[in-house]
Amino acid sequence: MISKKVNLFHEHVLIKEKGSRKKTPWHQDQSYYCVNGKQNISFWCPLDVIKKDTCPEYISNSHKWTKQFLPTKFFGNSYDKLDSEFEKIPDIENNKENYSIESYELNPGDAIAFNFATVHGAPENNSDNKRRAFSARYTGDDATYIKRKGEMSPPFPELKLKNGDPLDCDTFPLIIK
Repeated sequence: MISKKVNLFHEHVLIKEKGSRKKTPWHQDQSYYCVNGKQNISFWCPLDVIKKDTCPEYISNSHKWTKQFLPTKFFGNSYDKLDSEFEKIPDIENNKENYSIESYELNPGDAIAFNFATVHGAPENNSDNKRRAFSARYTGDDATYIKRKGEMSPPFPELKLKNGDPLDCDTFPLIIK
């Protein structure tokens, strides 16, 4: 991140059951978040052996694109309230040959690190095990709060920050100063 400080943004566990045919749609995490700024990082840490054909897929260098894409619900079409600063994401799934897509064979203890603006998705889980991962997200010096016009996830309803405020508060604790 090339940052002097680090705040914890949020963490969660992701589970895709064995035999799940549901694909995680292509998206950028930053469009969902109440965070502006480029100094951020997500860690996707598998809790199970992950084969390349069930690993999340990432478009190389997409965090450098100048476009921001509308959030998409993972179950359904799009959010009810749309933010006009975002545009519809291209049909990556049906045009994969036009993108440099990375995925990996992973073991528990490995990690994939990527920027909130990286375009990514995940295939169905055709393996014989669950695909479980722990994900932690952090922000750096340039991260500020933004109340998006559309829906945000996670929502953080208790926040009292104003647009442009740094994320230094109890909800986003300072990890490194």
